[in-house]
Amino acid sequence: MVFDEYILSEHGKQQAEQPLRYESAFGCYDRQQMLTDLGPDVDPVKHMFVTRNSYLTVLALEEKTDEWSPADIIAGESAALLHDIGECTHPQLIEQCGAVVGDIPQGMKTDEQIATEKHIRQALYQLYCSRMPDSLLERVECLVAHRESSPVQQALETAHDVNTFKIGLRAAQIAIQDIQSNNLGSRLKQFSNMAGPVTLSGLQRVEHHASTFRYARLVLDREGPLYEYFKREI
Repeated sequence: MVFDEYILSEHGKQQAEQPLRYESAFGCYDRQQMLTDLGPDVDPVKHMFVTRNSYLTVLALEEKTDEWSPADIIAGESAALLHDIGECTHPQLIEQCGAVVGDIPQGMKTDEQIATEKHIRQALYQLYCSRMPDSLLERVECLVAHRESSPVQQALETAHDVNTFKIGLRAAQIAIQDIQSNNLGSRLKQFSNMAGPVTLSGLQRVEHHASTFRYARLVLDREGPLYEYFKREI
C-alpha cells in the first residue's frame, strides 16, 4: 500500500520520469525502446517492484523457509519496494534537503551522496510511511542503508545482483543479435559498451551468493552458457 501510494504521488511520478537506470553510465538511445529491450528493471521506479518480486523468489526457492519469520519477510519486502526512493530528484526535495542525487552507478556514490540519499528517504518516509510501525520502518532503513548483516540483507542483495546479471546478459544478447543482423546502430554501440561491465560485475556477485542461495545457483546454471557465448562473441 505504501509503494502504491508513493508511485501515484508527485514524487513517485517525478522519479518515474527520471533517466533510466544505467543511463548515467552508458547513455540511452531511445527511452521507450530501451525499456522494451531491457524490461522494467531499468525503470527508476518499477525497478523496486522487480527487486521485490526477485526477493520473494529467492525466499520461495529456499528449503529452510521456517528460518524466516513473517517479520523478516515483511521487512525485506518493504525494503525492496522502498530502497531507491532516495534517488528521487523532485524540486521540492532540493529545497527541503539541500540537494538530490539521482541514479549513481553502483560503487561510485560518495559519502556526501549517501548522506543526501538518507536525508531524502527520511523526508519521504514522513510523507508516505506514517502508517508503518516505527520498528518496521527503522529496520527497513537499516536494510536499505546496508547497516544490517542478516539473511534478509543477503537475500535482498542476491535479488538485486541477479537482476543486474540478467540485465547485462540481455544487453549482450541484443548486441550479438544486432551484430549478426548487421544492425550497426546506436543500440549496438551502447549495449556493446554496457554488456561487459554490467554482466561481469553481476556475475561476480551472483557467484558469491550461490554458496548461500539456491536461486543464485539456478541462475548460474541456466544463464552460464549464454555468458560463455557472450564472452566469445563480444
